[in-house]
Amino acid sequence: MRFLTDENIPVSLVTVIRAKGHSVKDLKEERLTGIKDSRVMAISREEKRVIITLDKDFASYPLKNHHGVILLRYNNKHSYFLTEHFSHFLDSSLIKELENALCEIFDTYVKIRKE
Repeated sequence: MRFLTDENIPVSLVTVIRAKGHSVKDLKEERLTGIKDSRVMAISREEKRVIITLDKDFASYPLKNHHGVILLRYNNKHSYFLTEHFSHFLDSSLIKELENALCEIFDTYVKIRKE
């Protein structure tokens, strides 16, 4: 799968996603921090990458504006916790549902919305 990690995603999580064989474009590595959400969504659409973010604003955009969004809604935002828990999610069968969807991952459940 192809991902686009927002500037609020820790480097440790980017490393784990790559180690699991996925393609990741990280906004920090690309020196694209501070760009508007609309530009992030345009990159997602153009490059067919699912956005991974902690930014709740992405949940309010229509699904047609991006290729998919994973919103990490864990209570604990520490990089170690995010990395460990999202790593387990990547091993789940739900990963097949992420394109063209809004996926919100909470501590105890996952909510996926498609149009």
